[in-house]
Amino acid sequence: MAEASAAGAASGGPPPARASLDPLFAPRSIAVIGASPDRRRIRGKILHTLIAGGFAGPIHPVNPSHAIVQGLPACRSVADLPDRVDLAMIAVSPERVPDALAECAAAGIPAAIVFSAASTTTRDGREPLQEVIARIAARTGMRILGPNTEGLFNVAAGVAANFSIVVEDEAGAATRDLAGRRGLSIISHSGGLGFGLYSRVRRAHLPVRHVVTTGNESDVAAIEIAEHLIREGTSTAIMMFVEGFRHAGDFARMAAAAAAADIPLIVMKVGRSAASQRAAVSHTGHLTGADTAYDAMFHRYGVIRIADPDEMVAVAAGFCQPGRPAGKRVCVLTGTAGTGAWVADLCAMQGLEVPELAPDLAAGIAAVIDESGAAVNPIDVTAGIVDDGGVTLAKVLDMLAGATGLDSVILIFSLAPIGRITAFRPVIEASLARLGKPLLFVSQTLPHASNLVALSELGIQNFSLQGSAQALRALEDYRLFQQRWARRSFDAPRPAPALRQGQRFSTHAEQRAALAAYRIPLAAEALVGAEAEAAVAAERLGYPVAVKIASPDILHKSEAGGVVLGISDAAALRAAYRQVLANAARHHPAARIEGVQVQRMAPPGREMIVGGLLDPDFGPLLMLGFGGIYVEILRDTVFEPVPLGLNEARDMIHRLKAVRMLEGIRGEPPGDIDALARLLVDVARLLADSAGAIAELEFNPVLVHPAGAGLTVVDAVMVSRADG
Repeated sequence: MAEASAAGAASGGPPPARASLDPLFAPRSIAVIGASPDRRRIRGKILHTLIAGGFAGPIHPVNPSHAIVQGLPACRSVADLPDRVDLAMIAVSPERVPDALAECAAAGIPAAIVFSAASTTTRDGREPLQEVIARIAARTGMRILGPNTEGLFNVAAGVAANFSIVVEDEAGAATRDLAGRRGLSIISHSGGLGFGLYSRVRRAHLPVRHVVTTGNESDVAAIEIAEHLIREGTSTAIMMFVEGFRHAGDFARMAAAAAAADIPLIVMKVGRSAASQRAAVSHTGHLTGADTAYDAMFHRYGVIRIADPDEMVAVAAGFCQPGRPAGKRVCVLTGTAGTGAWVADLCAMQGLEVPELAPDLAAGIAAVIDESGAAVNPIDVTAGIVDDGGVTLAKVLDMLAGATGLDSVILIFSLAPIGRITAFRPVIEASLARLGKPLLFVSQTLPHASNLVALSELGIQNFSLQGSAQALRALEDYRLFQQRWARRSFDAPRPAPALRQGQRFSTHAEQRAALAAYRIPLAAEALVGAEAEAAVAAERLGYPVAVKIASPDILHKSEAGGVVLGISDAAALRAAYRQVLANAARHHPAARIEGVQVQRMAPPGREMIVGGLLDPDFGPLLMLGFGGIYVEILRDTVFEPVPLGLNEARDMIHRLKAVRMLEGIRGEPPGDIDALARLLVDVARLLADSAGAIAELEFNPVLVHPAGAGLTVVDAVMVSRADG
């Protein structure tokens, strides 16, 4: 699994050839198998919702017990369908699902949605239902969504193929409101949460294009759906709730396509806590994966990871606003000083800037606002923001339009009074046309629904205080990501692998040879098997030296007493040789001893740690952090998927919180950051070329010498995968 995942993530190649999802998303005709006249039951709800959504094509209920179902003529079986059907919506008991799918395949139906819950076993009591469905999909080529899904909603096409209570009564209105615009798409493993997000987005008056809930993903999975929507190109952003990816190696290809199309991925990924991991496994059978690996992949591909539904909606709304900010400098414009100060604090907490106004801009604003106001940032216009019908507001916004030191404007503006946006619409429209930067509305009072509708007609939305800062933070992060993406180097051509297929790294000599092949700057050393040999080696290397036990069974030499440093003469060398062997025997009596390393002491340098691990979903990950005591004290580490180029390596270094320790502080010379970046690239090549044979790798410490002097890998540990 890991080898395949790593290869897929590295290649970014095309997806495997599979039948199109078009019949699922845009069917010309639909059969509802198991359709019921009782709208209180799921079998009745899905038919009612489909009809209410205004689907334009033929709808064929299939029910052997009723000639008419909810006003439509019904067929007794799939074989009796009067014409070709593109999509079958299947709502029968779990044990009947395989037969229903077989009948659909025989009738040439290319797509199906299985709403039935995924029972533990099929009728014979031996095989899980979702595995049966997966086998049917593979054998027939039918594209199957589910089981255990709440369905989908293609809003533009009026395909309300779901049983969600939040869609049932307003599906047609959602299609009319969209009116052909681009909008948000929602993909969720959880049916209830997927349509819960839809309800929040609708309440915020944001345009919605698609809602898809994937359930147990026997065939169609979240990644493939996202790829389909990216190719379609009508999504402003894609919101995802994921518990894990079944084929996580495909994630890189999908996320790269989203980055190239400038379609942000806004993701809630559960699994940070042990409790949520248990819930995810019990709910859908997904493995949540290592959260560290997800964070690393999300950083590489610009995925915006959020923490709660309100934040997700706020961030999505930010991407629906006209234009994007060119930076993180925010102007807060308010009629209430307290709210302005609060929003300014929230912006600062998100890493945004609320800078002082340029003197000429401040003077111009002071000349038009009431003398009790404040021409600073936040700008307090006082009650004059509304009292004069928007004259003062328009003047201030016009001045902000020409301000080069500001990238966005948050306008705190009460939306409680009925008709306020209608009254101010001419001012707002004119200001939007001239402003040239995003304008985010924040109402300090609970807004009246009519004002939210009026705002949405202008293509803008109201944000909460916190939501405005979260949205601008996400927009800034995505802007920086796109800059990073434009200069990415991880997919540049690489030299041919220096490893043999199936090469092992069990012995000290094998590890040393592999590291040398990848230009890893190891400390000069000799592996010896006798005290006399150690003395000869030390004379050749030059004192001072270190002595270390060499054993594949003792990975942490210091903890075993297997290291003696700073040996300056032959007598101390012989004593140290005997000491490390004796300590190793006490620590691990059965350990295999390959010998003793005699190693030249490296020049001083900043201690770093470079590591690698094999994630079961995403393949090899590279780790960088501060070594020595800083590993435990600072816990300052960053991870990056492999492969990577020099640009990603430098980014890793500068993501460390204590990077200034490498750059030189308090008179200390800067470290050789270029040499460290080259080491990261070479180690990433080694991990990628090993094709999953290396389970773990650790260089600790890596001594980074002053700029221009390189670095030295003092100690290296490599662990081969057990089945590699």
